[in-house]
Amino acid sequence: MVSTHTEVWPDTAVHPGEHVQDFFDDDATIPVREIADVAGLDECDVRAVIEGEQSITPALAEGLSRALRTTASFWLNLQEHHDEVVQRLAENKCFDLEPYQDFTRSTSGISPIKYLVDNGEVPWRHNKVEQARYLCEWLGVSNLEGYENRILGQFQRSNSRLSPKPAPLVVWLRLGELEARQQIENISDYNETAFLDSVRRIRALTTEPTEVFLGAMREACNGDTS
Repeated sequence: MVSTHTEVWPDTAVHPGEHVQDFFDDDATIPVREIADVAGLDECDVRAVIEGEQSITPALAEGLSRALRTTASFWLNLQEHHDEVVQRLAENKCFDLEPYQDFTRSTSGISPIKYLVDNGEVPWRHNKVEQARYLCEWLGVSNLEGYENRILGQFQRSNSRLSPKPAPLVVWLRLGELEARQQIENISDYNETAFLDSVRRIRALTTEPTEVFLGAMREACNGDTS
């Protein structure tokens, strides 16, 4: 199973200035002038931060850390997270969900995305855009536009054999790719003597029934020489 990110991206971006109220009672008026004096900042800048009109700069972060007894990194991290969410939400507005519908359609009673979620391959997200983005991450693509050509790649296809909506096939191929990668990591270094011995064993088994041949062939290919 491939590991996936599990961040929860909010639907709105909270400006760092909104957190200033957290240092006072909910119904208290924020003492902007007092904060500015202690922080060594211009009162207009502090007010602009609180009203969400000014981004947190390193200088503002240092000042707020003095006035509110926090750390500068606290405010800078809030600003960084805010900017990431703003960018994410902007990208979501442009995200093409039409190809994603192919992965939600049921085939034999189950949709590809439901199968992936149920098997822990991708996390469940109520937001369709976020769900689609996690699907893109799992598939190894930046977006789903034209996923058929990019994911199926050079596989030989026949219109008489391939469904008009090949999402299940795409998922199947990706699962096989990921499983193969895991197996490759566990394969021991090439040994010519062992390889030639396996070839001789397989050659001797070609006259055996299929069920015997396949089992022995797997053992030989896995390096089981017992």
